[in-house]
Amino acid sequence: MFRYDNSYELKLTKTPEGYLEGYAIATRTGVFKYRKSDGTTQNELRIAEEVFNEDAINSFKLLPITNDHPGEEVTSDNAKELAIGYTGEDIKRQDNYLLTKLKITDKKTIDEINSGKRGLSYGYKVELVKEDGIYNGEKYNYIQKNIRGNHLALVYQGRAGDKARLKLDEEDAFCVFNKFNNLTMKKIRLDGEDYEVQEKVYGKLDSLESSNSEL
Repeated sequence: MFRYDNSYELKLTKTPEGYLEGYAIATRTGVFKYRKSDGTTQNELRIAEEVFNEDAINSFKLLPITNDHPGEEVTSDNAKELAIGYTGEDIKRQDNYLLTKLKITDKKTIDEINSGKRGLSYGYKVELVKEDGIYNGEKYNYIQKNIRGNHLALVYQGRAGDKARLKLDEEDAFCVFNKFNNLTMKKIRLDGEDYEVQEKVYGKLDSLESSNSEL
């Protein structure tokens, strides 16, 4: 099975070359809900013995970072086209979380991050073992085994909501968090202040401004 996971609030710093680098949470223990192809859902448990297994930890090192999840597994055939950065070799456990260093090198992607695209979502493979139980008060139907990382994707919103985002340390960074996937936003200035609106709204405002200028 192939799975997507989400990371949590982090801080990235800007390097002299203009790259962004910092630490991300690769995964954590707990129960996660996944939607099946028939529209129903199932709860899957990740236990510490699997998440912090040495082979699992090593699999999250030096992974390609992509802008959104690709429609296919990231391999040597497409990594050059898809990668906008990489995770690092420095990976460590922090409580129930697995942290890894990351570096984003693509200018277009960095511009999107500065404009509010801050979510992180890991793509990884697992083996699912059927088992029903309760973990920390949550029911589960399967246990994830042999977790192996494939890529880390930059997205607008992860399963963890506002916590699934990157945080920049530049004072001039534009920090609006877009909560809608694949939504194009535009900046407008009204009464001396900047606002971010949907592209279709921006188009109507622009048309209205043009009409008023003709009166």
